[in-house]
Amino acid sequence: MKPELTQAEMRKLVAEGKTHIWAYNTLYAVDFSRNLGNGEYYLMKLLTRPYRGMGVTKRGRFMAMEPEEAFKYVGA
Repeated sequence: MKPELTQAEMRKLVAEGKTHIWAYNTLYAVDFSRNLGNGEYYLMKLLTRPYRGMGVTKRGRFMAMEPEEAFKYVGA
């Protein structure tokens, strides 16, 4: 399930450098598009980890983090 974040929440995450979000076993990137309304942030799905045991987060939860930290979980 994709995290539901407001524009203000996504803007705050980007300002903190936390542009990647893990939700269970799916990695999303916070991206910006000038073509959406007056310019909006949105979540772009980057990859889904094959199911092997536990996800990165519990189901229904998400963790926002910097890209370097997010990609540490890709090979885990």
